[in-house]
Amino acid sequence: MQGIVNVYKEKGWTSFDVVNKLKRVYNTTKIGHLGTLDPMAEGVLPIAVGKATKLFDLYLKKTKLYRAEFTFGSETDTLDAEGSVVKSTDNIPTIEDLRNSTKKFVGKINQVPPAYSAVKVNGRRAYDLARKNIDFSLSAKEVNIYKFELEKECGENCFSFLIECSAGTYIRSLARDLAHSVGSLATMTKLTRLSSGEFEIQNSKKIDEIEKNPEGSIISLDTVFANLEKIEFEGYDAKKILNGVKLNIKDKFEGRKRIYIEGKLFAIGEIQNGKLTCIVRLNEGE
Repeated sequence: MQGIVNVYKEKGWTSFDVVNKLKRVYNTTKIGHLGTLDPMAEGVLPIAVGKATKLFDLYLKKTKLYRAEFTFGSETDTLDAEGSVVKSTDNIPTIEDLRNSTKKFVGKINQVPPAYSAVKVNGRRAYDLARKNIDFSLSAKEVNIYKFELEKECGENCFSFLIECSAGTYIRSLARDLAHSVGSLATMTKLTRLSSGEFEIQNSKKIDEIEKNPEGSIISLDTVFANLEKIEFEGYDAKKILNGVKLNIKDKFEGRKRIYIEGKLFAIGEIQNGKLTCIVRLNEGE
C-alpha cells in the first residue's frame, strides 16, 4: 500500500504523533510527513506511505496557504500562544496600519526563525538551546511571501490574515516582524494550514476517519500527479530509463511528467532541453 494521506492534523498533536499513529494504522515503518506543522496549529498535513516517502525532497518547495490570527499587545518567547509573555505594549495598530504594512512583506524577504524552532545551531536544535537559556543567534533566511492579506478583526486586539508563502516560512516570525513594523508587539494565537501543494483542507481527513477506512483514505500517486502529462515507455527505451540513462526525447512541452514503464507508474520525470531525467523513482506496482 502506498500513496498520500491528506491528514487534518488537530490542535495538540505533533506531526510526529500523527506519523506514529498512522504507522500502526497502516502497519508500516515506511511513512513520513511532507512538511511539519506545529502542535498548536491545525489543518493540512500530507503523510506519505510506502514508496511515496521518496517524494519528500520534491515537496520541500511546495507552496503553503495559511489562515493565521495575530493578537497585538504582547510577545511571547515562542512567538505563539503556548509561550510566556516577555514583552508588552499599549500600542495597538489600526486596521489601516496593518493593511499598509502587510504590503511591505509581499515578495522575497529575509526572515529570522523563532528561537523556539527546529533550526539547527552547531548540530543542536534551537528549541533545546532556548529551553536551557543558552545564548545563541539565528541567521536570517530568504523566504517568499506570495500573499499577505488582512481579513478581519476577530477579537480584542486580534486580527485574522490569509498568508500564501514558500515552504520554510515561519508564520510566528511574520507576526513578530509585522508588529515591529508598526511599532507594536504581537503573538500568533491561532494557525490553520489551508493547503500544502495540491492538498487542500476541504479534502483532508481526521485521524478517526482514517482509522475507519485506512485503504480508502490513501490517494494513489497516479491521482496525486494527475495534472502531469503521462508518457509511457516499453522495450529498449524502458531499459535505458531503468538503468538511469537520460533519454533524448522530442516533446514540445518541457517540464514535469509522469513516467510509465510497462503500464506502471515508475517515476516523476523532467524534460529539459530535449532530455528526460527521472527526478523521483517511485516504481509503483513493484
